[in-house]
Amino acid sequence: GFSALFNGTAGNRNGGEGTENDGRTFVGMGEGDSLDIVFDPSKAPEGVTIYTIRSYAGHGDQRASQKYTVYAANASRPDQFVKIASVNYDSRGGLNEVAITSAKGKPLAEATRRLRFVFRGGALGFNVYREIAVQSKTIAKRKPVAK
Repeated sequence: GFSALFNGTAGNRNGGEGTENDGRTFVGMGEGDSLDIVFDPSKAPEGVTIYTIRSYAGHGDQRASQKYTVYAANASRPDQFVKIASVNYDSRGGLNEVAITSAKGKPLAEATRRLRFVFRGGALGFNVYREIAVQSKTIAKRKPVAK
């Protein structure tokens, strides 16, 4: 099954949904910004299998665009990243979702310890991300086979 690694809100500090520059409503990511998601080795010693990545952006102008590349690092080599997807979605404004999945139900990456999102700038500099959701499944630790 799937479970949330962490849960948050894109609501503003007053509990509303209006965009305010209060450090809570949105995260602006642009050229040179990155985000690492690390899967806890004590909970997933063999890493996790990544099936879907969804990102949501929203703003009243072109900062609702999404531009980033995703890299995955294997549990056996947590510092060696391999590109798994690139997103280049232009928006004139509003809320949008980008879903990254692989064909025929196959995973995007297996035995994953870390995901790295490397962001690019948009037409107005940074883009406004509201949420990034990763759907994964923990790989069970392999038991030794008795001979």
